[in-house]
Amino acid sequence: MKANTTFPQNIEAFHMNASDFQHADDSTWMHDAMENAGVDWDDPESVAFEAKHLAGIYYWFCYPGCLPDSDAFGPFPSMELAIAHAWEEFPSDEDNE
Repeated sequence: MKANTTFPQNIEAFHMNASDFQHADDSTWMHDAMENAGVDWDDPESVAFEAKHLAGIYYWFCYPGCLPDSDAFGPFPSMELAIAHAWEEFPSDEDNE
């Protein structure tokens, strides 16, 4: 079986950089990810460190034109690894074609 080069249906992939996490609004999943990583918002080095380690490729389930239908999965260092993870975690009939 050859490796998949695209995501399963209804998955949207996106890149988040460190700045996205450093400047995330309190009500976003990026802010929650920083909190879960143990960021000390009063320490600029802590903010920069955690944001750098959360940057990367993410994906979530999302029907075209709709809001996301799942939490974000990631970060992944490359699109190829994100695709492989999606197919491993969420195999479908398309995988057997």
